Amino acid sequence: MSAIARYFYSLGIKVSGYDKTLTELTSALVEEGMNIHFDDNEKRVPEEVDLVVYTPAIPADHLGLQLVKKKGIPLMKRAQAVSYTHLEYGLIGGFAIIGLFLWLLLRSVRLVTRSPKTFGAILAMGLTLNIVVQAFANIAVSVQLVPATGLTFPLISMGGTSFLFTCISLGIILSVSRFVEEAYEEKKKTENLSVADESNH
Repeated sequence: MSAIARYFYSLGIKVSGYDKTLTELTSALVEEGMNIHFDDNEKRVPEEVDLVVYTPAIPADHLGLQLVKKKGIPLMKRAQAVSYTHLEYGLIGGFAIIGLFLWLLLRSVRLVTRSPKTFGAILAMGLTLNIVVQAFANIAVSVQLVPATGLTFPLISMGGTSFLFTCISLGIILSVSRFVEEAYEEKKKTENLSVADESNH
C-alpha cells in the first residue's frame, strides 16, 4: 500500500490514509507529507475524497470504511489500484514485461527438454508456472477480464513476502538451469570423444 500511496502522491494527488499501528514505513509516509492517522475515527476521513483504496485487512465494521460506503465514494481494492500504476509503463513497456515473462516460460520449457533428471525439470517448470500464471492473472485483473484477485505482480508490485519468494524461486530456477547446462555440455563432450574414438578405429 505504501508504494501505491507514493505513486499517487508523486502525481501531485493529495493522499490520506489509515493504519492500525505506527511503523517505520508509515512514519516515512508522514515525513514525506502524507496525512496518515492510526485511530478508527470517521472524523479523520477528509471531507473531499475522490477514491479510496483498501485491503482485506480492513474489517467490514471499520468506521472509516462504513462512512466511505455511506457517502458513495468509489472504492477500489489494492490489486485494482496496482493495475492502474502499471499504465505508466505505456504500451511498449507493457509488451516488454509480457515478453519477459513469456521468455522465462520458454527458457523453462527448454530446461525440461534438456534436463537429465526429472525432479529438477519438474521443480523448475512448477516454479516458473507459479510466477508466470501469477503475472498473467494480474494482467487479467488490469484489463478487467477477471475480478481482483489480490495477487501482486511478480517483481513489479511492491510486496515483501511475495517479492522474497519470487526471488527464491528465480534462484532455484537459475540453479537448475546451471546444472542442466553443465550436464548438457558434458554430454556433448562425451559424444564428441566417442565420435573421435570411432574415427580413430
